Amino acid sequence: MHTVWYFHYAQPDWHERNLYLWKEVAKSWEGHNFELINLYERGAARRLERSGNSADIAYITNFQCSDVLERSVLDITKKAKFRLFITGGGWRRPDWVKRSLEGVKAIKADLVCLTHLPHEDKFKKIHSRVHHVGLGFDPKVFYPAPNEERFLSMVFCGNPAMGRRKNLERLIDTWGLRIIDFRQGLTHAQMSAYLRHARIGWNQIGRMDGVSCNLRVWEILGCGTLLFCNQSKHVPLKDGVHYIAWKDPDDMMKKAKYWLAPANEEERAAIALNGLNEALKKHTWAHRAQEYKSLILDSV
Repeated sequence: MHTVWYFHYAQPDWHERNLYLWKEVAKSWEGHNFELINLYERGAARRLERSGNSADIAYITNFQCSDVLERSVLDITKKAKFRLFITGGGWRRPDWVKRSLEGVKAIKADLVCLTHLPHEDKFKKIHSRVHHVGLGFDPKVFYPAPNEERFLSMVFCGNPAMGRRKNLERLIDTWGLRIIDFRQGLTHAQMSAYLRHARIGWNQIGRMDGVSCNLRVWEILGCGTLLFCNQSKHVPLKDGVHYIAWKDPDDMMKKAKYWLAPANEEERAAIALNGLNEALKKHTWAHRAQEYKSLILDSV
C-alpha cells in the first residue's frame, strides 16, 4: 500500500480541470492512502508541515505548487520517495517556462511530465526523465446529447484574446459564431451545454503556430460536436476523419461555409462521431491518470 499525495493549486473557478484529473488519479490509486492537498486553501501547507508525515509518491501539478512548496513545506515534500512534477511547461509565457524549470529543480523531481511540448528541449537539458502525457476531458461533464437540436451554428468556448480576435470577428460577421468567454464565470457544465447545441466547435491553438494541443480539442469532441481547429502537429487526430483542420484565415472561412451547409450535415455528424469515439477511447482524464500511474510504477 502506497501513501500518495496530490498537490495542486486550485482557486475557486480556476484550474477546475485539475480537479477532474485528481479525481481520476485518486481512483487509479484506490486501496492506497491518497490525499489531495490544495495549496490554495489557507493553512493546507502548514498542516502538512506540522504533521511531519511523508509520502511514497507525490504528484506536484504546475509551477504554482512549487512556489508555495518553496515557501513552506519544501523539505517535507522532498522526503517523498518519488516526486512527479506535472506541468504545461509554460508554453505561452517565458516567465512561466522559467518558473516551471525552477520548480523541477526545487522539488528535486524524479520524473517530469509535460502536457505541452514546445519547450521540451529546455526540460531535457536539466532532467534525464521527461515524458509527454497529454491533456484530456471528463466525459461526465463533456458529453453528447443526440436527441437535442443543434440550433447554434458555431461556438467558441474560451479566451477570445491570444491572437484569436480577428478570426473570431470574421466568423461572427459571416456565420454568427457565438463566443462563450470562460472568464465570465461560466461553469464547465454550462460551457458543455453550449457545445452540445452547436454544429461546429471552433478552436484556435495559441497564435496558429501549431505548437501544442489544448484542452478545448477534447472538450469539443466529448460533446459529440465537430471540432474545427487550426492545424497542429501535436493534435493526435486525423484531419477529415476525426476533425476538420484549417491552415489560415481564408481556408478557415472556406471550410466553415462547407461544413455549415445543410447538404453536408450527415458528413459533419459522421466525422463528429468518429472524433467522439476516438476521444472516449484514448483521451479521457481516466486514461491520463493511468499513464501517470504506469510511469511511476515503472520507476519505483
